[in-house]
Amino acid sequence: MSKANKLKQQRNSKTKDIFDRGNKFVCNNFIAFFLSSDSFLSFIIASKKIGNAVKRNHSKRRLRELVRLKIENKVSPIKLVLLARGNTSSNEFSSLLQDCDKLINKINNSCK
Repeated sequence: MSKANKLKQQRNSKTKDIFDRGNKFVCNNFIAFFLSSDSFLSFIIASKKIGNAVKRNHSKRRLRELVRLKIENKVSPIKLVLLARGNTSSNEFSSLLQDCDKLINKINNSCK
């Protein structure tokens, strides 16, 4: 097995647990899966359905910044997967922030 396949398999096993056992939150800009944990861990995913590489990278940068600014220090330790949606790169950042506030409320209510 090649090194790239091993890394992909390890990443898939980490996210698979979150997808299977975690809670789901859907909004206009992203889909979030989260699971209680002992430390904070986040994954950002943008599939080819989003568009070309430029749009995928822009979406991932915006979601990373959202995690850094709003989520990382304001919630209990969780494992978080954010799936970018088609309009993540084109919507206003204020729209992302509103969706993020809703996600934080959901996380805090379900991880008590």
